[in-house]
Amino acid sequence: MDETMGTNLISESIFDFADNTLSNVGSGKVHVVASAFAFGREELVPLMIQQLLLKWNISEEIAPSFHYYLKRHIDLDTDEHGPIALEMVESLCEDDPQKWQQAQEAAESTVNTRINFWSAIKRDLGILN
Repeated sequence: MDETMGTNLISESIFDFADNTLSNVGSGKVHVVASAFAFGREELVPLMIQQLLLKWNISEEIAPSFHYYLKRHIDLDTDEHGPIALEMVESLCEDDPQKWQQAQEAAESTVNTRINFWSAIKRDLGILN
C-alpha cells in the first residue's frame, strides 16, 4: 500500500482508513478486531445512514427500494448486529484491563479514521455540511 500512497492515487484519509483496518486485523488480537468492528461500524454506520436519509431527503416516495434498503440496514445494525457486536467485545475482553484498553484504543482510532475518511469525501465532493 505504501507504493500506492506515493503515487497520489488515493488520498491520505483513504490510506489511513485502510491502514487502520489492516493494522487492527494484523494485530492478531481478536478483541482489537472485534472492538474496531463493533464501534467503528456496527454502532456508527446506522447513524451515518440515518443522516443520509435526512440530509438528502431520501423518502420512501422518491426511492422506495433504496429507502427500504437503507432503513433495513439501520434496523438490522441497531437492533441485532450492534448489540451482538458489543456482547462479543465484552465476552472477548472479560475482566482484563489490558484488553479493554486495547479495545478502546482500536475503537477510537477506527472511529477517528472513519470520520477523516468521510470528511475528505465530503470535501472532495464539495459538500460543506
